[in-house]
Amino acid sequence: MHGFKHPDIAMSNAMHYFNINKTERDIIYNHMWPLTFRLPQYKETYIIVMVDKYCALMESCNLWNSNSFKLLKLPAASLNHNLIFKKLIRGH
Repeated sequence: MHGFKHPDIAMSNAMHYFNINKTERDIIYNHMWPLTFRLPQYKETYIIVMVDKYCALMESCNLWNSNSFKLLKLPAASLNHNLIFKKLIRGH
């Protein structure tokens, strides 16, 4: 099943192309939690997990609109995982 294999593939790709730290490794490996059986180790990982679940729910239910993102304080047009990661984790 995709959910069980995806974190390992994503981790392999990230480590191949980027020099990532422990927090980033934890985020990549655990972003599919609870399908990954290991609990996230960092608060940043929990943030990404919750944002990922929120985005998946919105995509699945086709609920995207400009009011959906007030909680995140991001413009709807710019909402994507990379931007969220930068804003929440790296402060850009």
